[in-house]
Amino acid sequence: MDFKNNYQKGKKGERIAVAFLRTKGYKMLFTNWRHSTLEVDIICKINTTIVFVEVKYRSTDKFSNPLDAIDEDKIENLAIAAGHFTEQFQHSGPCRFDIIIILPSQGNLYKIRHYKDAFFPGWE
Repeated sequence: MDFKNNYQKGKKGERIAVAFLRTKGYKMLFTNWRHSTLEVDIICKINTTIVFVEVKYRSTDKFSNPLDAIDEDKIENLAIAAGHFTEQFQHSGPCRFDIIIILPSQGNLYKIRHYKDAFFPGWE
């Protein structure tokens, strides 16, 4: 497995996602926000809602659905990180968890799927 290449792809995906969100009116607060070993790809704000965004960049979805990479452990870790974030920054307003999937298209174009309210931690 080529970790350096995967890391670079991940960073590229995050840059694309940030640009996409900005065009939709989101205000960027943090990228790669960390609490201990936990990380949130993007934390942004739309109106009064804090949005925690998980970004998945794939070269193809031919072999698996990129959403499948977001398992229960990932959701739990994002929820824990979000809890620390809201506590640290004393945010008591609305929050949500989004997923952005990015797939290359033709040339330098990308297919971007934005799943708002993609999951609710603690709900089964």
